[in-house]
Formats: sequence, structure tokens, C-alpha cells
Amino acid sequence: MSISTLNQYRNKILAPYQTVYISKSNQGSNAGRMASFWTATPGAGGTPSTAAAPDRSTTGALGQLNSNGTQRLAELVAGFSHGGMTYLWICDRLSHQGGLSGTAGGEQTTNLPTAALTRSTNGVGVMAALEIYTVIGTTAVDATLRYDNDAGSTDLTSPPVTIGGASPTARNPFRLVIMPLNSGDKGVKKVSGVTLSASTGTAGNFGVTLFKPLYCLPVYNSGGQHVEIDGVFGGGHLPAVPADACLFFVFISQDSNSLFAAGLKFVED
Repeated sequence: MSISTLNQYRNKILAPYQTVYISKSNQGSNAGRMASFWTATPGAGGTPSTAAAPDRSTTGALGQLNSNGTQRLAELVAGFSHGGMTYLWICDRLSHQGGLSGTAGGEQTTNLPTAALTRSTNGVGVMAALEIYTVIGTTAVDATLRYDNDAGSTDLTSPPVTIGGASPTARNPFRLVIMPLNSGDKGVKKVSGVTLSASTGTAGNFGVTLFKPLYCLPVYNSGGQHVEIDGVFGGGHLPAVPADACLFFVFISQDSNSLFAAGLKFVED
């Protein structure tokens, strides 16, 4: 049964299907850049060595239970120990791999193509990113993907983005470099290769992550206090959470190395 009235929503918030809590104490020095909590402690996810399609039982995922109906994220209470503005994304991690090098020339296909999508299989809304697991080099280079889009076109070349560089925020672990797509593309189904225009100077370890944002919101400067984001009055929507979704956080913050804690309330249609 759908949530059709405000009273239904209020009653479900008072007695949610489940509440999941998370805390993280290390996300590296990535102030002002998009970063991932996947390998942050505690409860860190592992660095993928092969192509895999993670799910809710994968170490590093939030580990929510599946529901009998449509499960929705209805409320989030979140806070960072710093007082700066943070933009927080709750995402479904669909496919990931590692083992790419910051020094390799030509196209890299180690542990590629990415594992087949088991959720959001049409690729619509699925984003591709390069996730850094071990620090790469200080030379900034262009990176491109060879990918299949949501419409079934194969072996497309993405527009280039910069990876590596003198700034630690360009080469540190936890950094998530979101890749642009070609005009008209609505998402990614598969990545088959990654090409760097030159060597960054240090091999490190990075990989391709395919993910779909479910809930995007600002956590405003609250002086280190928690902020409650209501799905109707504050966030503006009640995103459906697919069965077996591998939920994880992506964020961009004004500060680095801060503590993070959150509680998520899930309700069921």
C-alpha cells in the first residue's frame, strides 16, 4: 500500500520498518572534492581486486534488511564534527573493481569489464567514477572511459577528466572522480577500459565504481551538531531503496578528517 496521506507518513516515521546507524572516523584529506566513505573506518569496505557486484551483505555496505513491500528512505539524522557545509549523497553501489595503475600507458583492462549490474539494470541514472584506493602520483593527467550507455551503444569514449596532481585532494585515497558522459547519455551499463593520457608518476591503486544516487542533501553548518532531514518536509522525496541495495555515502565537504555519524529511518509502502 502506498503512502498516500501525511498521517500515514507520520505514523510510519514514529514506527519505522527499521533504523540503521553508521559512524565513520576517517575519510582522508579531500576537502572541497568528491569523496567516498566506502573504505573509511569503522566498518570499512575492502579494496576490490576483481570485478564484483556488491549488495547489502557486502562488508562496507549499510546492511539494511529487505522489506516485503517497497522500502523507502524516510528520514536521516546526520552530522560531522566540523562546522563546515557538507553535501551528502546516499547511493547504491552497483559494481566495482580495482587494480588499475597510475603509471600504465595505453588502455587498461585489468579486472574489466565491470561486473554486470544486478540492480538498475537498464543503466538509467547510473554514474561511473574512478575511486582511488592507494595514493597515485603528483602529475595531473587526463582519464577517459570506454563504456556502454543506457541506450545500448557500446564502446563509447567519455569526455576526459583530470586525475592525479600536486594537490593531495587530487590523488589521495577516498577520492571519487566522477566521469562525465557523452551528450544524450542517461547512464552507464558497463565500463570496459580506462585510459590515462600519461603517467601520474606513482602507480597506486584505483578502480571503476558504478553507482546510483538515491538521496542527495546538504548537511548545513550546525557547529558540529546533528541535523535531522525529513523525507517529506526537508528532503523533498521518499526514494525507493531496491532490494539488496549496497548503500554507501558519497560526500563533498569543506573540511577533512572529521568524524561522521548518521541514523537512517526506513519505511515500507
